[in-house]
Amino acid sequence: MSEDKTKVVHIRDENDEVLVTLEKDYTNLNNVSAEFASEMTVTLSENVIYLSFYRVEPPLILDKEKIKELKTLNADLVAKVIVTPNLLKGIIDVAQQNLEKHKEWFKDKKK
Repeated sequence: MSEDKTKVVHIRDENDEVLVTLEKDYTNLNNVSAEFASEMTVTLSENVIYLSFYRVEPPLILDKEKIKELKTLNADLVAKVIVTPNLLKGIIDVAQQNLEKHKEWFKDKKK
């Protein structure tokens, strides 16, 4: 039995009227890579915003004197996402809501 791998989302106007139905297809989910990012840059243009995500892997340094010699770390670009300002606002709103949920759900685990 095959599992349904789509999700239907309705995009609505300010009067809550459905403008368009968006079917999100998750069948390719396992073929999309997930990358860890420890740094991010934001670049603005007139119509879109570029979000660039980087992974920084600090070297293993056991000698404190070697740390003083370290001048540069490599930041490897792992993903670049281009969004409209409206979509970025939605991303920020959803991320903020989920950050609050995360704080609430895991507050006791940080002791």
